[in-house]
Amino acid sequence: MPFYAFGPLQITAVRNIESVASVEGPPTVVECPLEDSLRSVYPLFVLCGLLLLRRVTRTRAAWALLLPLAAIYLASSIGESVVSHLARWYVTPSICSTLCEMLRALALGLAFLLALSDLIRVRPRLLRFLLTWVVIFLVGAAAISLNTPFAADNSAWIAVFGLFLLIFRLGLSLIAALLRKLVRRDLLPWCAGVCLFLGVGAILILTGAGLASHSVKLLSTQTFLLWVAAVPQPFLAPYFVFFWFVLLALRSPFYRPRFTDCLGAGPSL
Repeated sequence: MPFYAFGPLQITAVRNIESVASVEGPPTVVECPLEDSLRSVYPLFVLCGLLLLRRVTRTRAAWALLLPLAAIYLASSIGESVVSHLARWYVTPSICSTLCEMLRALALGLAFLLALSDLIRVRPRLLRFLLTWVVIFLVGAAAISLNTPFAADNSAWIAVFGLFLLIFRLGLSLIAALLRKLVRRDLLPWCAGVCLFLGVGAILILTGAGLASHSVKLLSTQTFLLWVAAVPQPFLAPYFVFFWFVLLALRSPFYRPRFTDCLGAGPSL
């Protein structure tokens, strides 16, 4: 996960010996190079450069694309902090951080897709599905690689992200098919409502399980609550990310046609 710090840090090791005292070890200096601190935001710099270089996106309306990214990054940071504070078992913050990293990668992929969506104008739904999946996957994989450049299981996390993205895209297609049968009009507001409902549901499940595990002593019960919270997240949490981009399409005349052409919100959702 990205570590935001600049320059050398002085860290003091502390050993707790209960009621007697606490023994402090010698200070340890940890170097945090500027490039390591900025690694996680490199894709944002690339996105801004893309918006500046392309004439069609060199407008004030195009920069609204950064608003859903800011909302998602803020929400994921708050979520990581809350879960780390509530969790009594070290695996829970780790799972939450991994999930948030996947969601941020998904958000970056969607942002790049909307920035380039005028280049993806294909009629067959299957081909459009594959092209959008490839664009989001490549951007998300690059973001994950930048944040974990020395991880031995980097390729494994990228593969997990690909599966994570495929499940989300298939679920979104299923929701679109159901909405087309039930609503038969502008699907974008309905899509926003469904995505918000599913995304908030994921947050409530995770928060409730964290609170419950905080109040129990039995390790087996904590493990059970952890899995109850973790299993639905890959299926529900991506819709919280997608909600902010649907909201952008609803509010922005610039991005609405791009959204409907590429991801769809009518006959082509």
